[in-house]
Amino acid sequence: MERSIEALLKLCLERGMGRHPFLRLTAELPVDMGVLYDFMSNLNLATSAYPAWLQTSCARVPSPKIRSILFKLLNDEYGSGDPEQIHVNLFDDMLGALRPWQLPLEAGEALRPGRELRARAEAIFNARDPYEGLGVVISGEISAEQHIAWLGHQLSRQTHLDPNQIAWYTVHARVEPDHALDSSRLAQLIGEDAGVRASVWRGAEAAVASLNVFLDALLERHYPLQSAAAGRAGSAGVREGLPQG
Repeated sequence: MERSIEALLKLCLERGMGRHPFLRLTAELPVDMGVLYDFMSNLNLATSAYPAWLQTSCARVPSPKIRSILFKLLNDEYGSGDPEQIHVNLFDDMLGALRPWQLPLEAGEALRPGRELRARAEAIFNARDPYEGLGVVISGEISAEQHIAWLGHQLSRQTHLDPNQIAWYTVHARVEPDHALDSSRLAQLIGEDAGVRASVWRGAEAAVASLNVFLDALLERHYPLQSAAAGRAGSAGVREGLPQG
């Protein structure tokens, strides 16, 4: 397989969140607020840990140029100096607005997909080579832009939430296109070192696989017939790079 920068970005675009059957199906069907809450509450388990993972990467990655972009992303996560705009807090506020539609799932099962996604992502960030975590950042910011586009479409088709209840979305609709460009900037800064490039690829592939498995679980939970069809077609998950153990 080609291991160029362009191939890495193409992998993240084509295998990212936006191409998964779960997002495609929910974009076509009428908005289900219960499914929306379930998806976002599970996703929050992983994204709420993202600032700490970024901070760890800032300390571990040796390249000052790469760290400068990681610090930029971290600064955005903390509201660029505005305590009222801290992203994890805005996400909590949005979940609070969605909570009336929480589905009656078993307590131990409701957040299982999110717990498993968080554990897999954390394992990649904690890998011996810090450049594996950089692969998660690159792939994650590309998928985040796809997610925000999907979420904007969902929110535009519902009448339950007011704009002031979804500030997390409003902020991310503004910053995610730039964050996706940051993925390209990070990829360009990897350089030609074969070991570094292999580590970034390893982290990105594992992150893409983990995200697809997460979405597979939600597809199977809410749309089991479509999940079975997607599985037979071989399109529901990309597990080759999934961390083991």
